[in-house]
Amino acid sequence: MIVLAIDDEPSLLDLYREILSRPGVAFHTTIDPERGIELVRELSPHLILLDFVIPQHNGFDVLRRIREIDARACVVVVTSE
Repeated sequence: MIVLAIDDEPSLLDLYREILSRPGVAFHTTIDPERGIELVRELSPHLILLDFVIPQHNGFDVLRRIREIDARACVVVVTSE
């Protein structure tokens, strides 16, 4: 299973990794939504955790671009606001 987390808070990325890392799970993270979109293309992750409020980016736009790449991607939108 491939999991991708896109969040501008490195501490949250560390927490996600700690909680979700298991044998057989390849866990990838990025603080940059543009890099996250590239990783969606490269990795075809089974699960994407997407922070909806990232400075300088619109969460709706990032989600739309992910859906253009893979309309069936399982995306969990998270935010602390």
